[in-house]
Amino acid sequence: NLRWLPLGRQSVLAAVDAAGTLALWEFPKAREPRNLLKLAGKSELNALAFSHDGSRLLVGGKDRAVKVYDVASGMSVAVTDKQVVGANWSGLGKIMGHTSKVLSLCSDPSCAEVFVSGGLDKQVLLWDFRTGTFPVAAIKGTELGGDALDLSRDGTTMFAASHRVDSPLQFFDLRMMTPRFVEVTPSSAYQWGGNVAGGDNGGPRDSCMIFSAAWDAFNGTIVAAGEKENMGQVFRRPQQDPLQPLEVVATFRSNGCALYSAAVSEDARSAAFGGADGSVQISDLRHA
Repeated sequence: NLRWLPLGRQSVLAAVDAAGTLALWEFPKAREPRNLLKLAGKSELNALAFSHDGSRLLVGGKDRAVKVYDVASGMSVAVTDKQVVGANWSGLGKIMGHTSKVLSLCSDPSCAEVFVSGGLDKQVLLWDFRTGTFPVAAIKGTELGGDALDLSRDGTTMFAASHRVDSPLQFFDLRMMTPRFVEVTPSSAYQWGGNVAGGDNGGPRDSCMIFSAAWDAFNGTIVAAGEKENMGQVFRRPQQDPLQPLEVVATFRSNGCALYSAAVSEDARSAAFGGADGSVQISDLRHA
């Protein structure tokens, strides 16, 4: 998995892999990329995210905990002290951390102290560094298959894409989350064809079993990709009435293999899809 240090900072890319390695790369203008850091680990890493101000790097994987690194930026970028959250028992009456591997991490664009994590244990946890090292709220019922969480720019809405046929695309109002394990009803949900889940509009129910999904900075364009149909799609969400169907504006087919990753630029001008065969498809969405 990959993440850029937020805009306005150095051109630095963070990467994690299945071997447990965390690496930082700098991409100076007119010069060769330079490796800033390489930390070898013992456990598979799947997810990472920078806080919106670039001060923290969050990393998660098979060991179920979220490691939090302080990022010091000067002439170079370095990862210094590490904090681990969600690794210990939280106590009676409190929410525990993940019970299976962490698949997705996303920082709140409006507050550097808040982030969400999604795991293979079918739950999404909300964290706030101001309250300590345990989750402050939880949502049950998601079925993530990969990096498929995103937050609205105001931090109030979470987008989750599940690896399943029924209602794979869901939006949750984070203001409805509670410090208990509850089945939070999504504010809106959609099928792979873009039709409203549970509606009577007769849209298709086929799904590509989503692995990865993302939202643009203006929260109007969604990209998602996966297996089964081995395809990626670009959706537009109605801004005036979010309960209307999603508009499918572009569809991408792989060369017979699953698509494991999907990304959209902040300005929604470009989309990218990465396949199991190592290929990457990039598309200009300005005319879609």
